Formats: sequence, structure tokens, C-alpha cells
Amino acid sequence: MKRLFKHQNSTQEILSVFKNQRFLTFKYPKIALFILILLFLILLLKILMWLVLFLILIAIATSVFVLQACFFHLVLQPPFHRVLSCFKS
Repeated sequence: MKRLFKHQNSTQEILSVFKNQRFLTFKYPKIALFILILLFLILLLKILMWLVLFLILIAIATSVFVLQACFFHLVLQPPFHRVLSCFKS
């Protein structure tokens, strides 16, 4: 019987903690909110950084492909005006 009463008492303590919401209270809630917003902005910045890096790599690969095409155009078809037309387009 004492065990049952002891168990019931601890359950009531746990429920009182939930009712009081002591586990959710912060000493400085504005600072906690500021830190959360800061972490979210850092996450967005990292995602944006990877996106920009990916776009730069695509641009480099595309420009290398275009330069190779113009170079092979120059080697395979010697007339100079065809090379200039390749660079214009």
C-alpha cells in the first residue's frame, strides 16, 4: 500500500510540473527567440551559399563547354570568319 501511495505521489509531482510549466519557462525568452531566429538565418544563408556555389559550377562548366566547341570549330574549320561567328553566338 505504501508503494502505491508513493507511486501516486510521484505521479502527482510530475503532473504538477506539467501544470506549472516550469520546464518551458526561460529566464530570458527574448534572447532565446533571438538565438533561434539567428540560427534559422544561418541555416538559410548556408542553403543560399550552396545554391550559389552550384550555379557558379554550372556556369563554369557551360563556359568551358562553349570554349571547347569554339576551339574545335577553329581547328576543324580554318576560315577565320566562322570562328568569329562562333564567338558572336
